[in-house]
Amino acid sequence: MQDDALVLGGTKTLIARLAGKFLDRGDSVDVLFKTNRSSGAVMRAFPEGVQFFFFDSSCRTKLTFPYRLRRNLPDLSERYDAIFTLSLDAYYFSMILKAYCGLKGSSYFYVVNPNAIQNDLSRQLKLPTIKESPVESFIFMNDECRRRFEEYLPLEGRSSAMIIPLPVKPRESLLGRPVLNRIVSIGRIDPDMKTYNWNFIEDVVKLRQKYPDLVWDIYGTGDVAFITMLKEKIEEYECASFIRFNGEVEHSEMESVLSGAVAFVGMGTAAVEAAFTGTPAIVAIAFSETPASYGMLHELPFGNVGEKNESLVEKPLGSILDGILSMNAEEYETLRKASRAFAFRYDVDAIFQPFSEYIQSNLELGDYVPDRSLWSVFNYLLFRVRVKLKKICCTRGTSG
Repeated sequence: MQDDALVLGGTKTLIARLAGKFLDRGDSVDVLFKTNRSSGAVMRAFPEGVQFFFFDSSCRTKLTFPYRLRRNLPDLSERYDAIFTLSLDAYYFSMILKAYCGLKGSSYFYVVNPNAIQNDLSRQLKLPTIKESPVESFIFMNDECRRRFEEYLPLEGRSSAMIIPLPVKPRESLLGRPVLNRIVSIGRIDPDMKTYNWNFIEDVVKLRQKYPDLVWDIYGTGDVAFITMLKEKIEEYECASFIRFNGEVEHSEMESVLSGAVAFVGMGTAAVEAAFTGTPAIVAIAFSETPASYGMLHELPFGNVGEKNESLVEKPLGSILDGILSMNAEEYETLRKASRAFAFRYDVDAIFQPFSEYIQSNLELGDYVPDRSLWSVFNYLLFRVRVKLKKICCTRGTSG
């Protein structure tokens, strides 16, 4: 179950990789998108054999939600062995479908990203609804993810939650090819999470004085307003000649985009894939207000691909890049090999086996069904708050 089908990001490629592995072993895979719109890039990322369902999520804001939700949904009569979600909202919604719309599954799994759990009313309403879920339902990329999740929802000493790093399909090696003073970033354009696209510009401008041929190529897609903000930021620093926003790039074109790059700056799946090619990946910190990093991917604890980690020391992105640019040929080649060797720890083939074994051993997590009356109160209150806030915003906009 996935939130959107418009922007090809790490969650979609993660789902696509796992879907391919399940299909290879003879399982069937359906993906339910909470939207009625999709992009070709997202659809092409999935392997042949995946069945897609869509529905208009605007029906979730209606007063009669969730009771009239069923008429906006595809047929959910089939029983599933396991249902996966990669966001708190998607997990919450899977519980809604289970309680009200007949979604049948013996196990519901939530791959937790604590960075994406915002401190707002929506979170306050959703977290209580999953407190009774079996701890085996939660899957974490690393121990730090689990620790940070427990700030929101204590697991009370229960230790059986799964720790599984990000599974990534290896990319073609670019070792031995010549490089230029060109850095590359690939990822969703998001000023809240992936702040490096904005706050790293000033550092690159300064480094350009030391390395006159330095170029930064930024690839990605996202909200039109965010892309406009990024272009305006580049114009503000008068650096459009060497900091270039290139728009969307196909997932299959990653090697060609990275060819000749001295380093990659980003996070998540893209950082691991870049490292697979032998391109040193400087991992930015998600939601950071400053251009900061804990280091290159192979220097980080296994499983960390940009998550906040209070046990690690932050370093300026600019100083890490400066260190790479100042290396001699031998030092740089050693770095490239270390990057690629470390990336293989994320190989989807190696990670899928313990992951599938864990899922197989937890295919009957119980028949817990959320309290329908409690859910009705939560959702009615949320609806009323949204209506009230909308009226307030409209009133302020008119008076202003």
